[in-house]
Amino acid sequence: MDADSDEGWIHVPLSVLDRQEEYRRVAALENASLEVQHESSRLQEQAIAAELEALESQRNALQVSADHSSELPVTEVNTEMHMFGGENFSNSGYSPSSFQGASQRGQSSSGRAVVEPIEGYSAANVFGLARSRLQTEGLKQFWETGFWNDFFDPNKDFFSGFEQSFKRPVDPTHVQDDEPLDVVAERRPKTIKIAATFMDHVKTTTVMSWKEQRESEWQTAIYRWHSMLSVWLRSVQIVEQIFSREGFSAQAQVLVDIFHNRAPATIMKRCRSMSRLTNYFIDRGRTFPCDESQFYEFMCVERENGAPPSRLKGFIEAVTFCRHVLGVLEFEGITSSRRCQGVAALDVNHKIHQAEPLSVKQLEILHNVLFNSDELWNRVFAGMLLFCVYARSRWSDAQHGEQFLEDYDETGNCAYIEIATGVHKTAKALQLRHLFLPLVAPCLGVVEGNWGSEWCECRKKLGIHDLKQYPLMPAPNAAQEPTERPLTTTEAGSWMRDLLSVDVANKQIRFSSHSLKATCLSYAAKRGCSFEDRLSLGYHSHNLKMALVYSRDGAS
Repeated sequence: MDADSDEGWIHVPLSVLDRQEEYRRVAALENASLEVQHESSRLQEQAIAAELEALESQRNALQVSADHSSELPVTEVNTEMHMFGGENFSNSGYSPSSFQGASQRGQSSSGRAVVEPIEGYSAANVFGLARSRLQTEGLKQFWETGFWNDFFDPNKDFFSGFEQSFKRPVDPTHVQDDEPLDVVAERRPKTIKIAATFMDHVKTTTVMSWKEQRESEWQTAIYRWHSMLSVWLRSVQIVEQIFSREGFSAQAQVLVDIFHNRAPATIMKRCRSMSRLTNYFIDRGRTFPCDESQFYEFMCVERENGAPPSRLKGFIEAVTFCRHVLGVLEFEGITSSRRCQGVAALDVNHKIHQAEPLSVKQLEILHNVLFNSDELWNRVFAGMLLFCVYARSRWSDAQHGEQFLEDYDETGNCAYIEIATGVHKTAKALQLRHLFLPLVAPCLGVVEGNWGSEWCECRKKLGIHDLKQYPLMPAPNAAQEPTERPLTTTEAGSWMRDLLSVDVANKQIRFSSHSLKATCLSYAAKRGCSFEDRLSLGYHSHNLKMALVYSRDGAS
């Protein structure tokens, strides 16, 4: 252990444990000194109090004697000089002349005896003397009091400071009380919602139109694909075609030309799967693209890590997407590998959970909300749900509508409502390419009344009937005003379950926005409609292409 000498003193550095022990020893000495001082002060206070009590008793005895006798023997009063205003009463005799006429002076007008104070006595001086004999405690550091004082005191247990701080609460249920209770417990009424229903389901987020949102998603997807392909081998044809051009704009334009007819959601989904696959090999110092054996290794690792079959299937779909859309020939062996497809195959005992179709009773509830609800936004939303049901439409396809057409019959009643949408899932199908998809719904539903006319009237009251300004179902803001942001599928599903009073705690019941399209198609299947008719009603592409091209109004 090193030691430094300075003018005859030797400084020995202490370890952390020794330093803490020294702190505890010094604190213990200071606490002991304070205890001695406190005890001395306490004894002085007790002596002063006893002395004052003796003087008061002696004074009372003298007063009583003065009331019953004219002469009293001389009494020795032993006290200090400064106790009575500076006069010396020590060893002085008692003079009866000082109490002459005391019986007369001690009588008030009411006849009660008045006690006169001793001449020269000062209560302020007595209190000052007692206060002056008390020693000031002085300021203390936080570790010298309370919890930290007990913590650093080696003579006290660590848990001793908690004995007076924590107490077991008294259980009122076991208190024996024979008196009857005056207050009778009453059931509190249920809280009634005063605000509009949509306030519980519509999120507060950035207001963007569906076209702006789609453009933003498209740009994000192009950036992600460009960043991922930059770490691939340059020998891949698509990588050479992209990065042989100068500048990011020129390189990104190649991806835009390749993905021109793909949905941004699909591009992002494939990119996420390929990014996970790419990072697996790059992080291990290996090159990418991989061959079939390496891809099978990756799939086995993902399965061992507990990846669900849907994720494994997504890897197969992403590789197939790259093979046929991007033209990556290195993935040819993977797309035809039976063992890789076997890893991604679903378990035979796995049950696919699909959204359940709405029942006729639930459709009646939506009709009742549309015609009789006091909240205008609830009526508009119920009409939107009925349109998607009777038009067999996806929620997103209806939200991308660009034309609103009302078809009236010869009597002037609205018979059909048609929404023309150019962005939909089957937009790349040959018979629907470069054409608007007509979403047609009859205005007569499962109950009496023209729901289509009522829905249009509600839309006009809110001022959202023009699809060039608002989407088909805009998301309201906190002020209950429409915005150009379309209501998302998640918000629509939550709002719909609230209107239908669906028990969300029951996981066996699955109602979402996907239930809207499945409702009438499920009814048609139970009715025995042909397979081709159900495909046409669901706007799916099939072999009857020519019939759809020339039918014009075949969707109706």
